Amino acid sequence: MAWVGLIFHYLLKILKELVEITLALVLFADASKLSIGQLREDAGLPARLLFLALPLIIGLGGLLAFAFFPQEGIGFALLIGAILAPTDAALGLPIFSNRRVPVRIRRALNVESGLNDGIATPFVALFTALAVAEVTKH
Repeated sequence: MAWVGLIFHYLLKILKELVEITLALVLFADASKLSIGQLREDAGLPARLLFLALPLIIGLGGLLAFAFFPQEGIGFALLIGAILAPTDAALGLPIFSNRRVPVRIRRALNVESGLNDGIATPFVALFTALAVAEVTKH
């Protein structure tokens, strides 16, 4: 029966690789549709979404999580905010394909949804360390 576990292990490895390749292709396909010239013209809007709105949402989400779970500590609350703040491109798909939404807005949201995970990742790592430090301190 050990061979069943071995087969399952290798199937999971193959599935993981397939998912990673698929994600890379999807992100590349989205990025290839962007015009660099137009992106430069509208750089202010995605920059505000990424560097002003995203940290504010992380902080506000952390405060809200702390209001619901004060016993868990501020590190845990901020971690929840950092995990939930980045938007998922799949959720924004109806906006990206809706011709009634101005192109500038669709492009800005597309750029933001593609980059926000990478910007939120350091916050997730920081707040994970803070949450672990709070738990191990007690």
